[in-house]
Amino acid sequence: MPNPKIEDFTKRELQVIKLIAKDKRYKDIAEDLGLHTETIRTYAMRIRKKLGVSSKVGVALWWTKQKDNDGN
Repeated sequence: MPNPKIEDFTKRELQVIKLIAKDKRYKDIAEDLGLHTETIRTYAMRIRKKLGVSSKVGVALWWTKQKDNDGN
């Protein structure tokens, strides 16, 4: 299983990760960032691949762990 660090993600990917962790729908993330929903789906697919997870829940859990490790 991959063990990515925050530095392994682009600024935009991190924006998407944070919004996924807030349980936002792809459509809402797209509106927030001024992008198309399909673009967000593509980002989410790349993020899940980098993390080695298969769902938005896995992304959210990873982000929560990162925040806990940073003491935020």
